[in-house]
Amino acid sequence: MRTGQQFASLAQTLMLGCLPLPPSLCFPGVAGFPYSDTANYEPFLPYGVRGVFAGAAVVFFSFIGFDTVSALLGALRAAGGAQRRLGC
Repeated sequence: MRTGQQFASLAQTLMLGCLPLPPSLCFPGVAGFPYSDTANYEPFLPYGVRGVFAGAAVVFFSFIGFDTVSALLGALRAAGGAQRRLGC
């Protein structure tokens, strides 16, 4: 039987490694491009490159935090009695 971490790793590999995924992600952007309004791009990057890096840092650390919490929960479940002591 697979552990939660092994299952999550397998699911992520299957979702990100499948060939139909990139076209299915690109299709809405390509299909909707003719309906886009170029006036909406007026203040393109209003905070500059610094804003892009700040947003990327928030997303990166959010994912790292989620990954850490899920790995910790998997370790606690594998430990058995440690859950009761920590109140999980």
